[in-house]
Amino acid sequence: MDDMKKIQTDVHSFSARSIVPLISLEIEEDKNWSGVFKEALDIYRKFDGENTLDSSGATIFHTLNQFVMLNLWVDEFGESNLQIFGQTAERWNAYKSILANPKSDFWDDITTPDLKETRREILIRSFAQTVRYLAKEHGGSPSTWKWKDAHKITFEHPMGKIPVLDSIFNQGPFSVASGESVINLMNQKEINPKIRPRVGPSKRRIIDLINPENSWSVLPTGNSGNLGSPFYGDQIELFLNGEHRKIRFTQSQIEKDSKYILNMIPK
Repeated sequence: MDDMKKIQTDVHSFSARSIVPLISLEIEEDKNWSGVFKEALDIYRKFDGENTLDSSGATIFHTLNQFVMLNLWVDEFGESNLQIFGQTAERWNAYKSILANPKSDFWDDITTPDLKETRREILIRSFAQTVRYLAKEHGGSPSTWKWKDAHKITFEHPMGKIPVLDSIFNQGPFSVASGESVINLMNQKEINPKIRPRVGPSKRRIIDLINPENSWSVLPTGNSGNLGSPFYGDQIELFLNGEHRKIRFTQSQIEKDSKYILNMIPK
C-alpha cells in the first residue's frame, strides 16, 4: 500500500532527463551569458526532474518549455488555434519529438521570410525570454524562483466562475508539487509561461483486493459542494501533502465509525 501511495504522488519528470541536457548544450553555445542569465543556466543544467516546492530548477524548466512551445508554434497556428492545440495531450509528445529533431520545419519562424531560424536560435531566444520573465515575476536571484511561488492551483466551484463570487466559493490558490508529464499530474490547459494548473486527479484511490477494509482514498477538496458544510474542503491539506485517508469500505466499518446519520423518510 505504501508503494502505491508513493507512485500516486510521484512528481519526478523523466522527460527532464533528455530535455535538460539537450537544451543546455544548445544554450551553452552562446558564450555571452552572464549575471542572472548565467546563474539561471547553471540551475537549469542541474535540474534533476524532481518538481518539489522548493525547486528553482523546476520553475525554470517548465517556464522555458512554455516559451519554446510558443516560439515553435504560434507563427504557424496563430494564438487562438495554438491554445486549442495546447489543451490536447499530444502537445507534449509533439514538443518532445520536434525538440529532438533539429531539422524540423517548425524551428523556422515563418513571420521572418528572409531568415531561416535554427533550433539553437529558437532555444537561445526562449531561454532569454524565460529569464527576463521570471526576473520580472519573482525578482531576486534565480535561486529564489521557487516552484511553490510559480505553480499554484485553485479549486473552482461552479459558482466561483462568476468573478464577484470567486473569492467566496473557490479554494486557493495553493502551492502544489507537480508539473507536466509526471504521474501526480497537475497541469494547465494552455501554452502560457504564467503557469496555472487547471487539471489534475479527481480522486486518489487504492483498493486492497485481499483486504478491502485496508483501502485508502483522498479527494482534492471534500465530499460536499455546499459552502457551509464542514466537508467542503476538509481534504485539501491531505491531498496537497500526498496523504490518504482510510475508506470506510464495508458495512461494519461504516456502522462502527459513523459520526453523522442522515435519515431519508419517504412520504
